[in-house]
Amino acid sequence: MLNNKPLLLGIILLLAGLRFIIVPWMDYQDEQKQQLETLTKRLVRSEALVEFRTELTEQKLLQDTSVTQLLAGMQQSPSVQQYQLEFQQQMQQLLESNNVSLLLFDWLSDTDLKAFNVHRARVSLRYEGAIADIVKTHLLLEQKYPSLLIRDLNTSWRGGLSKESRVAVTMMLESDYRVETP
Repeated sequence: MLNNKPLLLGIILLLAGLRFIIVPWMDYQDEQKQQLETLTKRLVRSEALVEFRTELTEQKLLQDTSVTQLLAGMQQSPSVQQYQLEFQQQMQQLLESNNVSLLLFDWLSDTDLKAFNVHRARVSLRYEGAIADIVKTHLLLEQKYPSLLIRDLNTSWRGGLSKESRVAVTMMLESDYRVETP
């Protein structure tokens, strides 16, 4: 039994070494491995965000340009009342300058769209004139007011339709415009 004492002592020392040195060292290695995996995942996400940031910046610039172009096509006015007065006068002048008679001009509504100080006005119009003058007027309307949208359009005339026919037009339109902020 005495012969086994150094062997048993060696086994006890080996087991103690495994328990108190090797096992904690392996736990430490596992912990370091998990931290490294976590940091690697964070790095991958950060690199993706940096890469995506460039794309987002480019998209933002494109959107800013698009918004600027859209807003540039809208009329600006210091107030809603000022716009209503100016728009009605402009419509009357446009129609009269093309030999078209304005029979009715009615403001239906004006809505604040809550973005970029944009408002949307709804107007009902009734006018009449020679068909060539009506067509010319509509072309000028679309050119002069790119933010104008015709929602409803009805035409009527007597007899057969010809170049000399007088046409009555009733339409409801929407016009987007911006109110300037002080």
